[in-house]
Amino acid sequence: MLRVVKLTRREQGPPTSSFGKLRTGLWSGRAAPAVAIALAALSLVSTTACQKRALPERDTYAGQLYASRCGGQCHVPFDPRSMTPAMWQVQISAMDDKMRAAGIAPLTPEQRKTIMDYLTRNAGTN
Repeated sequence: MLRVVKLTRREQGPPTSSFGKLRTGLWSGRAAPAVAIALAALSLVSTTACQKRALPERDTYAGQLYASRCGGQCHVPFDPRSMTPAMWQVQISAMDDKMRAAGIAPLTPEQRKTIMDYLTRNAGTN
């Protein structure tokens, strides 16, 4: 005979989600409103960052090269304003290894310079 046992909240263990922690009171008292506001702000920022905006300079050679080489094969091109020039430098270097691993020809030195110049001109500030 199969016996069904319902566990109480204490027997199930602590909640794993932030919402569960707010709901069960693990983040109660003064911290709860601050945590709720922080979660709402994070949600808004991540939603806003994911919204599709037209790429800058999309009609130029640099803009088209960036869109095709950095977003045409594996993912959509990221908005250049989403990272600083230093962050783009790290990202482009990391993508060289990923492209090789995927069997995609890495950027030529000329392409890399054109794309980095494009990203630097259009990068975010923070």
